[in-house]
Amino acid sequence: GGKSPNVILDDAPLEERRSRAVELRRGLGPLDASGLPAGLVASDPLDDAVVADVVSSASPRVRSADELHELLDDLVLVRRVDEWERFARELRLDGRLKELDGTWVATERLAAAAAISMDDEAAADCVRGHLQHAGPVSLEQLVADDVVGQGPLRGVPLSVMRARTAMAALEAQGYAIALPDGRWCARHLLVRCHQLAKQRRRARVEPVGLADYVDFLCEWQRVEPGSQFEGRAGVLAAIEQLQGVELPAGDWEAHVLPARVAHYDPMWLDELCLAGEVAWVRLTPRPVDDAARRGASTPSAATPLSLVRREDLAWLLRAVRLGETPTRPPHGASSDLLDALERRGAQFRSELASSSGRLPVEVDEGLWDLVARGIATADAFSAVRSLLDARSRFRLRQRRMPTARLARAPRRAVAGTGVGEGRWSILDAPPDAPEGIELEELAERVAVQLLVRWGVVAYELTSRESCRIPWRHVVWALRRLEARGEVVGGRFVAGLSGEQYATVEAAGMLSGRREGRSGRTVTLAGSDPINLTGTVLPGPRVPAVRHRRVTVEAGDVVDAAG
Repeated sequence: GGKSPNVILDDAPLEERRSRAVELRRGLGPLDASGLPAGLVASDPLDDAVVADVVSSASPRVRSADELHELLDDLVLVRRVDEWERFARELRLDGRLKELDGTWVATERLAAAAAISMDDEAAADCVRGHLQHAGPVSLEQLVADDVVGQGPLRGVPLSVMRARTAMAALEAQGYAIALPDGRWCARHLLVRCHQLAKQRRRARVEPVGLADYVDFLCEWQRVEPGSQFEGRAGVLAAIEQLQGVELPAGDWEAHVLPARVAHYDPMWLDELCLAGEVAWVRLTPRPVDDAARRGASTPSAATPLSLVRREDLAWLLRAVRLGETPTRPPHGASSDLLDALERRGAQFRSELASSSGRLPVEVDEGLWDLVARGIATADAFSAVRSLLDARSRFRLRQRRMPTARLARAPRRAVAGTGVGEGRWSILDAPPDAPEGIELEELAERVAVQLLVRWGVVAYELTSRESCRIPWRHVVWALRRLEARGEVVGGRFVAGLSGEQYATVEAAGMLSGRREGRSGRTVTLAGSDPINLTGTVLPGPRVPAVRHRRVTVEAGDVVDAAG
């Protein structure tokens, strides 16, 4: 066990959980009744070569009479083995071995052997002893009068019915594991099979360079020409990859989504929002500054927002905020709007003007302040467009009207603003910071989201993530996923430090990258998550701000402009 070399030092580690007899690497819990990581036995079928190696290493090696006596004491009853006959003869002369109907039994185990056909505990002891050397076997194989596994040991001298009763008792104790294919295996041997399979999978991984990884990422996130998602379903697929990342509000539809969805249509995003499939929010609470104290905020295209599947919103808020509560506006338009929303629930923007007693322009500014604080959202993304457009129109009006006339002009909203945006509402505050099992489950959700976004998860790739779950908990979750066969561990990208994990699909795509990169050129916004300059890629950092561009050719940055 151990810690990742990259550890966020904030809270105390989880309480330790132990299995009955096998000490598992830390981070492989939670455990099921068998003591194995939950879901481990439901993974892909065991590799025959791996099973053969594990069974070969588990087969008994008898090199003296004393070793045979120890084995007999463990197995209760053993069918005769010709190559051990000379050791058995020595034990007979010493009175340490008896023969019963072609089976051997240690003198100390005579009582158990005599009761084996009636005593369930004695039968379970016999089956346990044989199972620990047999590897994955069916009940019929376990009791057959021939070779079991690789070695001289022969089957259990019991009927299939008695063996089934004994196996049920061992399963209840957590020693025997029922496999999906109908076979049974001792728990410690099953763990060894999966560990050996994991080691061999990792040994087959050959790392690619950073440029190869960026080239892969352009394909993985569908920004390469000809690889984009399509239609409304494509918008949802892009959001599934990017949810949890906060980008400037104005860049989502200007650059990020059009780069991933062919012929992007803003109507698709609004339809997803109004259908309850997607939500837009600011996940991270706004820092308290002078503007926050004033209780108003001019709509800005640079305000960070995230697009998320609505069904994932609750756990994303929980993972980002960890119990932190956004700062309430102390006074002003945003305070009045918040009071109105708390008092009367979700409302249209036109309703908020009357219920808060504020002018339409003040409603615009107050709503954006609540958005920037991470307190409020609207049904559709057109609300963001509308507020940003209202700001542009007001600025244009400022330039066209003399200052004196502007001061006297009534502050009214332009007709048509707010159309199609739905109702405004308050975000449900997540509960207190998660602990224990809750934190484990949350870390696993975060780990899966990172895998969906990056294909490969390593510490450096999380530098722009909003999630505040400690990295060590994410690593433990990734270890559990690997133990269940859902991800692959190894060194996939040279230049990234610490433990690395990848989806099976991503690992295959990276393997293909060694045969040559795509060679395609992609131009991205500086705010695009694929802009890894200065963090993963060497060289100066291209800031993740609006109006900056990064051009990538076959994974190499060839131009950065702003």
